[in-house]
Amino acid sequence: MTDAKRLTQEQRSAITSRKLRKATIELISEIGLANTTTVNIAKRAGVTRGALMHHYRDKTELVIDATREMWDTSIASTRGICRRYVDGEVDLEGFVDALWERSFTENYVSVTMDMIIAARAEERILLHVDASVEKLFESYDEAAEILFAAGNLSKEKRGLAMNMLTSLLRGLRIQNMMRNDPQVAVALRQMVTLILKGALDLEGVLDRVVAEDATRTSENDA
Repeated sequence: MTDAKRLTQEQRSAITSRKLRKATIELISEIGLANTTTVNIAKRAGVTRGALMHHYRDKTELVIDATREMWDTSIASTRGICRRYVDGEVDLEGFVDALWERSFTENYVSVTMDMIIAARAEERILLHVDASVEKLFESYDEAAEILFAAGNLSKEKRGLAMNMLTSLLRGLRIQNMMRNDPQVAVALRQMVTLILKGALDLEGVLDRVVAEDATRTSENDA
């Protein structure tokens, strides 16, 4: 009996859906969301367009499912990397490199940018992006709690340090997409590590930023 015959219908369906989501992310990263169609997704996934339409009623539904999985995977990866750092499995430089290689991949950043742009014209994508981004930033706060739990930083300062780190890595990935120079990328990641270390060592800097933010918020509320 072949492996295919041993699989249940539910298992075959899950495999097909996984192939379609993977193909969707790859194509959006390579050619952009606008140029990604159900036809080329099905072709990349190695299934018929009929099979695609059996699983997803249209391209938008598939794109939403694929990007939800992509963002959830990044969230889980970031949490895991934070725990590895806390457990002493990697040093600060290794922690930053792991985030770069697993949480802020080129596919991840490229597709995220495309989805943010597409959200301006498609309400279903807008609602999906808004909810996903909120969940993403909540995960950064959770990661900060794991990462800096042993320190004396306040909740506000932990969140600030984590958001600084993720912003720098996201920007660095965009820079690397514009100018693919591995040596420069390594040097910049080392600078990111130093910036993070400096921010953690110089709590006064974080204190001032948090205080200024609180002042601005108070003034805006007034």
